[in-house]
Amino acid sequence: MTPLLVCLAVAGAPPALQVRPLEGGGELIALPAPGPAWSEVRVALPTPPDPEGRAGLGAVIAELLDARLTDAAGLGATLEVQRHPEGLIIAFGAPPEAVQSNLQDVMAALAPGPLSTPEVDRAVAAAVAARQASLRDDRRLLRGTLRQALTGQAPVEGDVSGLAEVTQADAAAFLAAVLKAGRRAVVITGRIPAGAAALVQDSLPPPIHGGTPAPTPKTTAGPAEGPLELWLVDQPGRHDARVALGLWAPDVRAEAGPAVVAALAASDGIEAEWGAPVLTLARTATVGAEPEALARLLGWAKAPPLGEAAWRRGVATATASVDLALRDPRRAADALASDRLDPGRTLRPVLRARVVGLTAPPEGLADALLERARARAVILTDVRPGLIQRLTALPGVGRVRVVAWDQR
Repeated sequence: MTPLLVCLAVAGAPPALQVRPLEGGGELIALPAPGPAWSEVRVALPTPPDPEGRAGLGAVIAELLDARLTDAAGLGATLEVQRHPEGLIIAFGAPPEAVQSNLQDVMAALAPGPLSTPEVDRAVAAAVAARQASLRDDRRLLRGTLRQALTGQAPVEGDVSGLAEVTQADAAAFLAAVLKAGRRAVVITGRIPAGAAALVQDSLPPPIHGGTPAPTPKTTAGPAEGPLELWLVDQPGRHDARVALGLWAPDVRAEAGPAVVAALAASDGIEAEWGAPVLTLARTATVGAEPEALARLLGWAKAPPLGEAAWRRGVATATASVDLALRDPRRAADALASDRLDPGRTLRPVLRARVVGLTAPPEGLADALLERARARAVILTDVRPGLIQRLTALPGVGRVRVVAWDQR
């Protein structure tokens, strides 16, 4: 039986979290608060990893579902299908009284059925366009390249060569696996419809039997070994540089500590993000100043300010960051759906409570997160003569891999 997870969130600082089990498995997660008569809905679907040689197959399914659902009655322009590293998130907004009918439209689109070759071809073309757009988006390009450097997995958008190999049979098999595997999560944010648990339960199709949980993608990440590996993404003509350091720490089970460390980095002028199990530190630099920017990130990671006063400041900043994510219904829905897809990730309101309760760094945090974590660095820049030599002269930097920036 395929279980269902339902997350509900609304604006508020902080709203009260409510969790209720649903018949057949899963749970209803509500974050109620007063607000406009509008509900944000998220259906989170865990997916298996893209098969070898078909990087981006999950992105093709996202485009295929987006096309199907955009044509569904009542959904219209509010619909978006988002690709997540661990699954798909179907997002739409509706008045509370329309949530059930729209949710039924979503479930109908997910029902098993034949896929036509033209339908798949259109989805592949849309996925290729999305991949090309991601290459022009610094945030997505940096995140995808860092993920690939740390884990060996392709960006969630895939790559053009893998997308070109996707067939109708590939898409049909992948979609069938999504429908059978793991848990489903429906997220509704904003105004909570009356009888939410019952209407969600009534919207579910009969369970699909014979499925197994979606496998967790295998990665090559592990303990730090040897010097830092650096990926240079060559973008000729670029006028600034984006420098990022990713620390892979799968042994850090409690997310509150790393969330505070990320907040401390942000308060020191470093862009920081904790998305278990990766802590990302980033800076923008002028072209030619990449070594200094990387040295700054490496220096901070080796000696972060974990004293009592700094830690209190980090706790306050991390708490405010979580509150910000929960105040807006759309952001809260996205956050809760993402939390539910990430294996072992803590729901944001629970994380907030744990952050507030941290009066000091957890024992072993610095060692696990900053000293033993596997690290990779990525730089988006115009690779000019002498840059590689200057980078490899930095203490701890080893192999430099130059990656062509390809928009084909």
